[in-house]
Amino acid sequence: MILLQVDILRMIADFIGVIFLYSKVVLTPIGEVMKLWIESVLNFIDTFIPMRYEIYIIIFIILVVSGVIINYHWPGEKKEVKEEEKKEMDVSAKKCKYCGKPIGDSEFCPYCGSRN
Repeated sequence: MILLQVDILRMIADFIGVIFLYSKVVLTPIGEVMKLWIESVLNFIDTFIPMRYEIYIIIFIILVVSGVIINYHWPGEKKEVKEEEKKEMDVSAKKCKYCGKPIGDSEFCPYCGSRN
C-alpha cells in the first residue's frame, strides 16, 4: 500500500497498534465483567418473563428516553456568563441604523442591504 511507505504514517500506525495491544490486557476483563452481568440480568428476567423481542425493544426505549431526560435536565458543566459580560458582548456588535440587526464590522447590512 502506497500510504504505508511514508515513514510518519507507518510510525503512527505502529504506535496505535502498540496502544491497542497493551490496552487489551485492561479492556478484556472489563468486557468479560460486562458480558457476565448482562447475561445474569437477562437470565433473571427470563425466569419470570419469557424473552421475546418486545422485551428488548421496551428496554431499549426505556434506556433512550431516560438518557434524553437526564441529559435535558443535567446537561453538564456550563460556564456562567455574568450580566456585565453579556452587556459587553451586546455592545461590541455594531448594529444597522435602519433595521437594527447586528452587522459586525461590515459596511453593508446583510439583512436590508443599506449602507451604514
